[in-house]
Amino acid sequence: ITIAETTATFSAIGTVIDSGPDSVSFTATTAQILIFWHLDALCNTQASGNTVTTIQCTSPSCTCTAAAAPDIAVATYPTNGAIDVPIDMTDPLNPSINGFAWSDNGEATNYTYTLVGVGSVSGVANPVDINYTWDYNTTYTWNITSTNCLGTSTSIDYSFTTEADPNLSTTSFNIETFNLYPNPTSDKLYIKTDFNIEKAEIYNQLGKKVLELNSNQLTDKFVEVKNLNNGIYFISITANQKQQTLKFIKQ
Repeated sequence: ITIAETTATFSAIGTVIDSGPDSVSFTATTAQILIFWHLDALCNTQASGNTVTTIQCTSPSCTCTAAAAPDIAVATYPTNGAIDVPIDMTDPLNPSINGFAWSDNGEATNYTYTLVGVGSVSGVANPVDINYTWDYNTTYTWNITSTNCLGTSTSIDYSFTTEADPNLSTTSFNIETFNLYPNPTSDKLYIKTDFNIEKAEIYNQLGKKVLELNSNQLTDKFVEVKNLNNGIYFISITANQKQQTLKFIKQ
């Protein structure tokens, strides 16, 4: 096997780069490289069309200036296994997790962000804000593919869990502050408490508010839920300038 330089038109053979009887590894020294193999020591068959292979450099490898292939993305934000990662709801129609970031050897010229099981976005910056229909209290998995003219590397999968819905967040009460009965219920949901209830808000499992009652509507300390669809709900109760959220089932 012989590796040689040749002219731009492949009309003449120039300097031999390397040769060997078995396998040959080489670094191209010019944009035009001729590779040919022959069946005897005198190279009698080198002119045969069946024994000649040409490799011509093509963009971007012809102009590659990278010092090394990119390594995998590490030291990420969010850190692997992170919890309570905030969701930016400044634009409720385009929830965002801001500042996905990572470290590497700095050789990548292009990054692709992949949300596993959902899809990929190529050409992202580091760091990058990702808009998606993020759900509260949900675990997601993501990775980064780094690319330059010498190669591509994909990181391991990293995971994180988003924050709980702030609308359902609570200031801790003694566990006996409120009780609900009957639970499950198909009609009225009674709230057992010694406090005067200031407000009650009911949310579905998606965090959407489906009912809100003020103190005047709660003097008898029950909520009419017969018009709700069957399913699991959360009721956020405010009293004495504190708040507690409890789960109930409408059936």
